[in-house]
Amino acid sequence: MRSLVTFALVALAIAVVALAGWMLGRAAPPAAGIAQTVQVEDLRVTVQLDQAALGSRIVNVTVQDANDRPLDLSAVRLRFTMPEMDMGTIEADAQPIGQGRFQASGMFFTMAGRWTVDTTLVRDGRPPIRATFTFPIAAPGEASGPLNPLTADVWTIQAGQQLYQANCTPCHGAAGRGDGPLAAGLSPRPADFTQHMVPGKHTDGQVYLWIKDGFPGTAMPSWGQRLTETQIWQLVTYLRTFGQHTAVAPAASPKQPTAPALAVPLTAIPDVQEPLPPLIFARQANLWRSNGSGDPPQQLTNLGADGLAEHPTVSPDGTRIAFITLAPAPITATLPISISALYVMNADGSNPHALWKPPRGLLALPTWTPDSQALYVGLSDILSDPMAPVPERLLEVVRVDLATGARRVVLEDARDPTIARDGKRIAYLHFDKQNAAFSLHIAAPDGSGDRELIGAGAFTDFYAPRFSPDGKRIIVAAIGGPVTNDQGYPINASEQAPLQRLLALFEPPVAEAHGASWDLWMVNTDGTGLRRLPMAREDTPMVAFAPDGSRIVMMGAGGIYLMDADGSNMRRIDPLGDHGGLDWAQK
Repeated sequence: MRSLVTFALVALAIAVVALAGWMLGRAAPPAAGIAQTVQVEDLRVTVQLDQAALGSRIVNVTVQDANDRPLDLSAVRLRFTMPEMDMGTIEADAQPIGQGRFQASGMFFTMAGRWTVDTTLVRDGRPPIRATFTFPIAAPGEASGPLNPLTADVWTIQAGQQLYQANCTPCHGAAGRGDGPLAAGLSPRPADFTQHMVPGKHTDGQVYLWIKDGFPGTAMPSWGQRLTETQIWQLVTYLRTFGQHTAVAPAASPKQPTAPALAVPLTAIPDVQEPLPPLIFARQANLWRSNGSGDPPQQLTNLGADGLAEHPTVSPDGTRIAFITLAPAPITATLPISISALYVMNADGSNPHALWKPPRGLLALPTWTPDSQALYVGLSDILSDPMAPVPERLLEVVRVDLATGARRVVLEDARDPTIARDGKRIAYLHFDKQNAAFSLHIAAPDGSGDRELIGAGAFTDFYAPRFSPDGKRIIVAAIGGPVTNDQGYPINASEQAPLQRLLALFEPPVAEAHGASWDLWMVNTDGTGLRRLPMAREDTPMVAFAPDGSRIVMMGAGGIYLMDADGSNMRRIDPLGDHGGLDWAQK
């Protein structure tokens, strides 16, 4: 009798183990990441990625029969290709990890974009079965988004071109270079599609989401309520033509894009694990605060899905934060330019209230007076038809009193103001109407004594100048600039060897991952000592000095960086960046 009981218990245990194994094999792949399932003959095949992004990836394959039971296979072979870019072939054998379950890991995806994963299933005594999957693989820190359902044919590109001309040219320009008639009044500048749309930088799905939902930290609005899903995909498909060496003409048959040669940054910037300093910074459409001790940043604002906060600046007494908010334009607006407002709140994020909501135009980059009783802020607008041959722009720096809200224009044809700590000088970007170009100027806070520090000559654009705490230097982001030596100081053409001058004529323009190449330049407030800091090659970077002047923090689209006061020892301390700006906070 005891032996029968023992036998029954053993049989029950075996049955339980078998049932558990069958349930485990039958279970779907983990919920994390991205998964696709296809039906091939009598088999149901699922491929799941731990993350749809570049880097070392884990690929899970699950195979079930017609009755949803896990199926044993002799082998599962994977083949990774990027047909649109001809990136070669990467092959791997997935290893069994359970009944009907296989796994492979490695660096399978080498460029952002649409990838094909061919799965070959080998069964004993039967022909192999092939299942094909397509995944959008994103750049680090970006969303892969959905797959583009449209083909880049003539009709799709024509439809996208019409949508672009009707809606996008005022900001991004007819050639997609971010130089439309509204561009001069936007901060940061509109994207240069000849750089952003180069194959391998962003997935079509990420571009789709940026158009649909807007781009955080910029004036790029949400188009999800203005355009249909199909229209957005048509726009995405047309935008891709800007990233090709020769844009596809609407009347020609579109060709497959080819990968351009990319320039290698001259300075390798290391990634380090280092706590964020005490900062107020924009991220994910809101403002956040880090305490400098390595704790996770704390969110200060919560503007909801239809608003974003940017350009925070801390008052000199450390008690308040001024910032700009952007909200979508009404559906009835002729141009979908965001509605902006100047806000002030306590340093802990409490009591946010609007100080100024202009009926039209865009506000950007506020700066405090030394007594913390007023703010200077840039206001930009287009006063004429944006598509006029020479549109009439409004660019002003306005002083706003904190107690009364009273406003007065301090500077005309000016933007991006910053006031020195001692309150004796203001630096700003001056707009030359005749040449439609910016230069860096300095003046007294009332606008008197104006003089030019850096002319527009060799520079294409400037952005967000900042005084050092001692008021002796200014750092500004800029595109272009003179040729420099190894220390970053400009050198005259006459100082170059004949061979150097000859080779410079044939140097190709630099193409960077996130748009036109921005560098940081430092200049003394008397106009001397112009020097390029180690080349960050970031997208519209903004800097802030530590209160004691010992360090500089910089944020761009590619992350948050820290460096010494002279620009040396630059390292990236956080890979999650933003266009919305930052300021050094008091602990």
